[in-house]
Amino acid sequence: MPPTPHAPLESNADAANATLRPADQSEVNRTLPSLSLPARLEAILYLKGKPLSLGELAGIAGVGRDAVELGLITLMADYAHR
Repeated sequence: MPPTPHAPLESNADAANATLRPADQSEVNRTLPSLSLPARLEAILYLKGKPLSLGELAGIAGVGRDAVELGLITLMADYAHR
């Protein structure tokens, strides 16, 4: 159920801090195939709301650590040009 404008902030924080199970990871990758890896990493970091290691990001995004590192470099370059 999507949050309503009057929903308490705690429910949104709980959803953002939930851990993705392997089935959830494949669901994310299946439903968001058109998003670039840097965009997916940005969304993951935003929703988690805390620093994540390369390994954690790789596990959630369903890609290797090298791909995450390149995706983060690309994301930082995009921010530098905005």
